[in-house]
Amino acid sequence: MKLDDILKSARVPERMPGYWEHFPKRVTSHIGVVAASPRNLWWWAIGFATACLLIGLGISLRPQRETTTDYAKLYREVAAMFPHQVRAIVADENGVRLVLADKANVPASPPLLVRLCQPQRCRSVITFSGQRVRLNGETVEVLADGRGEVLVVGERSVLHPTEARAL
Repeated sequence: MKLDDILKSARVPERMPGYWEHFPKRVTSHIGVVAASPRNLWWWAIGFATACLLIGLGISLRPQRETTTDYAKLYREVAAMFPHQVRAIVADENGVRLVLADKANVPASPPLLVRLCQPQRCRSVITFSGQRVRLNGETVEVLADGRGEVLVVGERSVLHPTEARAL
């Protein structure tokens, strides 16, 4: 005989009267679950809403990480609006600042991304070799050689960038 035939021929055991009426209460008492009442559901809803609120506040108040900027895209979009006028794009803790020439006379050359970092802040500058930019209250000139070395030369100092590369 097959198992299916055996199971089909088996009788369902008889239960005492009231067994099925009391079955749910017995199960919940054994596993320690209180039957859902409107009052219990209300407290669960308040607890859930409070948890959601705390999670939302935690996410919104956490310290913001430095966002990664696509500097090449930023330069392309600004240069398209101001062809041959972009002298520099400076990004620092105050936001992004655009330095434009009065006329469209900035020579066409590959843009450079120069990043200068100090212990408390970093500044990123998109500019060209030979351009003068105002940084830290000082006018500096960005100079690049044929090997890709970049120097930032100020009136009183020479700065070595944390990062310098062609865009």
